[in-house]
Amino acid sequence: VIVFTASVRAYADKLLDILDPSGTLFTCRMYREHCTPLDGCYTKDLRLLGRELARTVIVENTPLSYCYQPQNAVLVPTWVTDDADTELILLAALLPELAAASDVRDVLKLRCRMLGVMSAWEHGSACSSIFSGGEDGEGTEGEDEDILEAADG
Repeated sequence: VIVFTASVRAYADKLLDILDPSGTLFTCRMYREHCTPLDGCYTKDLRLLGRELARTVIVENTPLSYCYQPQNAVLVPTWVTDDADTELILLAALLPELAAASDVRDVLKLRCRMLGVMSAWEHGSACSSIFSGGEDGEGTEGEDEDILEAADG
């Protein structure tokens, strides 16, 4: 699992160290410094991960964040402190199929609507109105400070 966040390193590391104190869950951490600023937002280009896009999924709460590769994205609602949120549980049901797929983008296109998980395919018009780049479109991410404040309690 790679974490790619638009948060600054100091903030993100504080939260990620709580989630993964042994440093074994996340194989790589990418921060705001790895994002591309665009009109006050931060875009994430999955090509920077050095992985096959056919085997890469971004789970994101901000549609502009993944506009470089919208077909690789699953849009989830922003989480701050809602203990009743089950979005990631819905997504977990999709993981075995994604792991077995030769191209995750095909699975995302077909399955996300069926599982009730909102896919980037449903938001393609938002990205395409901002970018013209087809399959390798662009994206941004918002701030995550509320999550850290909730984690700090």
